[in-house]
Amino acid sequence: MIDPVNALQGAVSVLDLPVSANGASAEKHDSAEAYTLKGTSGTVKAPEAHLVYFQTEDGKLELAWKVETDIYSNWLQSYVSASDNKNVLAVVDWSADATYQV
Repeated sequence: MIDPVNALQGAVSVLDLPVSANGASAEKHDSAEAYTLKGTSGTVKAPEAHLVYFQTEDGKLELAWKVETDIYSNWLQSYVSASDNKNVLAVVDWSADATYQV
């Protein structure tokens, strides 16, 4: 199983994100398999990684890292296979732009 730093590096590589994760380290939270990834650059705040199960298109469950990265213009949740950091299973972009005229 890959560690959370490798999952972040995989998401950065596959998605071509403007984030540097060289020399990053994982700081474990008090609860479950959740980590803050310290030593990165190009993000608003330190990315986070949580070990989760992801349901694939065929209905099977796959162990994955949910990697959250806020890169100014986008806030991404990337699901990276825990067995291969080159396999990004899904990406959710939570950013939304809106303009209002009053």
